[in-house]
Amino acid sequence: MSLHEQFIPGRWVDDIDVNDFVKLNKKPFLEKPVFLINSLIHSQPIQLTHFLAEEKKVDLQFSSISHEQFLDMFIENESVSVMKRTIGYSEDATEVKRYYDVYDEHPHEHSRKTTHHLYDEIATSDLKKMFKLELLQNHPYNYTPMFIFPDIRIIPLYGTKQIIKEKRYFLTKLEKYLQTTDWIQTRIKKHQEIKALKNFERFAKSLGVNVSNPASSTKEVLDMLYVSLLAIVMENPSVEISLTDTVSFIDIFAEKELQLELIQEEELQKLVDTFITKIMQFRFTSSPRFSSYGPSVPFVLGETFDGVTKTSYRYLSAISKNYDTPFALRVVWNDTLPSYFKEALFALYEQGIPLTLISPRVLEETKNPVLLPFGMQSEIFDEIPFYGGGCDLEKCFYIAVNGGKEIHTNTNLSAITTPIRGKELVYKEVIKKYQDFLTFMILSYVDSINALLYINDNHDNHAFRASLTSNQPFYSAYFGFFNLKPIVNRLAAIQNDDYKVTYKQNWIAKVEANKPFYEEEEMVMTHLISYIKRELQRIPLYKEAKHMTRFYLNGLYDVNIPEQVDYTLTLPPEYMKGHFHANIVGATLSNSFVKESFSKDLTELNLSKDPTFFVSNGVLFHVGYNFKK
Repeated sequence: MSLHEQFIPGRWVDDIDVNDFVKLNKKPFLEKPVFLINSLIHSQPIQLTHFLAEEKKVDLQFSSISHEQFLDMFIENESVSVMKRTIGYSEDATEVKRYYDVYDEHPHEHSRKTTHHLYDEIATSDLKKMFKLELLQNHPYNYTPMFIFPDIRIIPLYGTKQIIKEKRYFLTKLEKYLQTTDWIQTRIKKHQEIKALKNFERFAKSLGVNVSNPASSTKEVLDMLYVSLLAIVMENPSVEISLTDTVSFIDIFAEKELQLELIQEEELQKLVDTFITKIMQFRFTSSPRFSSYGPSVPFVLGETFDGVTKTSYRYLSAISKNYDTPFALRVVWNDTLPSYFKEALFALYEQGIPLTLISPRVLEETKNPVLLPFGMQSEIFDEIPFYGGGCDLEKCFYIAVNGGKEIHTNTNLSAITTPIRGKELVYKEVIKKYQDFLTFMILSYVDSINALLYINDNHDNHAFRASLTSNQPFYSAYFGFFNLKPIVNRLAAIQNDDYKVTYKQNWIAKVEANKPFYEEEEMVMTHLISYIKRELQRIPLYKEAKHMTRFYLNGLYDVNIPEQVDYTLTLPPEYMKGHFHANIVGATLSNSFVKESFSKDLTELNLSKDPTFFVSNGVLFHVGYNFKK
């Protein structure tokens, strides 16, 4: 009897449905992890000296990660040299060369048109002004976005033969439908995905891994996951990825082999240690425009922990022993998590490993959630999330009260109105102008995301990544709004007639509140958030994508000390779906601290012990690691 026949059958047997397989066969573990061979809690602080001192090189060849470059990364090897960064086909070689300060010693292909170049050709003059004024920041028009997060688990569960068979069957079904433009594009993409899967088979075979058939052991599962990740990096090393709850998936195979006495715990932990060590060696060459947004080179690769299995502890044990490069840990936090697991997380934090904790409240409508960078949550396999950067609510305020003019650059936006000229600010007049400008701003924001969804869906279609998602995925677009706390404080001050105004040649340059907090802020925030969400919902998105909103109390990457996170968000139930985010450095982490923070209606806590190595907005940064000389 094969290992697959030992599992609980369900819909996953007849259809490609890894989530069904995991739900039926996952075994939660609530006890103390005494089975671990080595102690999970390591008091020794992590050392990133190897990572910081590594030679930072970029190969300017487009998509030039060849099979030969990976041949020294055999599956059996426990030590893997750090990968040399190469650039993906979607990047501009000139920009990469300038940003990474590298000399082009080898001939390379001519730069193709990037997302930025394509969007620049269709963007309106107002949108270009918004980008220049940084009203929209971290916006994906500047770089190739990571909007496809493939479910690599389907490779070891089904094998490429079954996946290709299912895609051909889907193509046959499509023949019965009306031949629209979408129909044509879908058929083209599916054929590209089949070709990519066949190329992947040959690549895996060159590494000694057979991916054509389902995995028959835990070792084969880990090998197939690893070569899948390698192939994804090969396809476009400039677009980062994140893992999709491989922890629970691996645990199912591991526990079944242990039950059948086909493997010993010590061997199993060694396999997990090796897997973790290898995937930490991945290096992506992020788009220069994307890298420039943060305090240093961003690191996105990480894993989701939703529930606890034995392999959750095996993962954490491997990470605590081998954490020599940034790897993001994103945990769904709730009161039912075993105390032993919380203690293990706290121990990692004390070692200096940052954590991202997510409130389960924001996942209530997500059937099979995976936690992604930038606060995105996605349904594994079925959903394609698109990160839309953020809108600066504070800058919008000053442009609004000045009648559509940015006074420091003397730039006018088309939403031109009469500026406020009086010496006193009337709340009703101010909020009316602010809301009118936000309506214009949100319309432009959504238009830009719709255009970028189309461009990236059709221009930068990554066939192998797409082959590991649903044939008919649904889309979601994340809209961010930051500097919420200062703007609410300022509006409440105007409402209380308790403010100071600084003028620049009759234009309002600065409005300062006289107090750090007003009782009216709760109501002001409720009205502002409800207005933003209502205006967003009015405008349809590409392919009927879901509108997702994300609010930042301060800036996108601003960090706070624990004492600064004292803001309680009291919102009506219909607006609780908004995501409220805080980056905290130096907290004394405990169960009570997390519980208190989530009781303030925050939904995401990015927690770091070391201010030089921290997680912000779900992305890891080390201020000592930069390509700039």
